[in-house]
Amino acid sequence: MVRKVRMTVMIMTMIIMMTTMTMMLTINNDGGKDNGDDMMTMMMTTTTMTTTMMAAMMMMMMIMMMMMMMMMMIMMMIMMMMMMMVVVMTTMMIMAI
Repeated sequence: MVRKVRMTVMIMTMIIMMTTMTMMLTINNDGGKDNGDDMMTMMMTTTTMTTTMMAAMMMMMMIMMMMMMMMMMIMMMIMMMMMMMVVVMTTMMIMAI
């Protein structure tokens, strides 16, 4: 059980890292020639990131159903942090535009 949870967490972190990397690449790809295009790519990456986050949360929920109460509390805390991250990211994107 614990191994499964660890695996899911690792996958989640990998997905998030990948999305962030792609975001950075899209921001710095054309040397600031066409900013509008950059913004579009940025928004696309953020949307994909949020969707991946949601999928990860779904996975966490599924695991939580199987786990004990203590683990559930920890998972809930992690999920809250994730939600906060998503909100902050979206607000930052809006500010950038």
